[in-house]
Amino acid sequence: MDNFLTKKFEWCLKRRQMSRPMRILSEPSCMYRYLNLQLTKKTPGKVKPVSAQLFWGDRMTVMIPEVVSTELYFNHFPEEPVIYAMLGLVKEGMTVFDIGAHFGSYSLLAAKLVGLTGCVHAFEPTPSTYNILRKNVNGRENIIAHNLAAYSENTSIQFRDYGLGRSAFNTLFSARIDEQWEVESEIQVQAIKLDEFSQKLNVFPDFVKIDAESAEYYVLLGMRYLVERKRPIISLEVGDVGAAQIYSSKDVVRLLTTDFGYRCYEYVGQGLFSPHMGKQKYEYDNLIFADAFPACLLEG
Repeated sequence: MDNFLTKKFEWCLKRRQMSRPMRILSEPSCMYRYLNLQLTKKTPGKVKPVSAQLFWGDRMTVMIPEVVSTELYFNHFPEEPVIYAMLGLVKEGMTVFDIGAHFGSYSLLAAKLVGLTGCVHAFEPTPSTYNILRKNVNGRENIIAHNLAAYSENTSIQFRDYGLGRSAFNTLFSARIDEQWEVESEIQVQAIKLDEFSQKLNVFPDFVKIDAESAEYYVLLGMRYLVERKRPIISLEVGDVGAAQIYSSKDVVRLLTTDFGYRCYEYVGQGLFSPHMGKQKYEYDNLIFADAFPACLLEG
């Protein structure tokens, strides 16, 4: 694990747990960000582009008060389990696929970790979200952004776009949303099988982050060759939304562990993971799938 980046990340974790007065003392710009967010929230439906500094120093454009953007704007990182997994498992020279890249925070971290000898392919299907992603990764030689959805086949699929303010929940199926939210638009997006994408470009991932808002099972069906022959480490979002037309998280975990033979690990805190025992129903979480896990990242 990169000790320098880990220390910077853990300082951000510690600062997030502080009271607001202590947070402001340790990071005076926090007050400005708080007031900026509150002013934006006063206009329903309004989103505002702002610059967020990530924990390792890079900056990116985000759209407050969108939920992921707000986390990045205030805390400088999105999800603790995925960050620790990447810090411990993504190495210089690797190839990373970021499926559901959103505005690009994980793609930027991956690019930092793999260096110029590695490569990051960021996939984001929603055109409005992709435009921000493309601006955030512009000029970075080791990131390539694709306005594509990863899926079980090469086709055109209908996508639900909830707008930039709820862009983290755009989906092919149902999302973790309030039932009162309205779809801003129904759009057609181009979908590809990652197996064919990889073989066509002769690019094979060592690490794959999948956050596909209920389409994870279909993403995996489209990368059967990769998981059976190349065995990339996979970071996968789980969480059951109860919709009848989609596979449950239990089905997705079973596909990777029983059918594809991966071992599954869950984050237990303080930068450590442990073997995961399957569940009947999953709350929102991120799990890591690998053939083996470094002992330094395992609890006990």
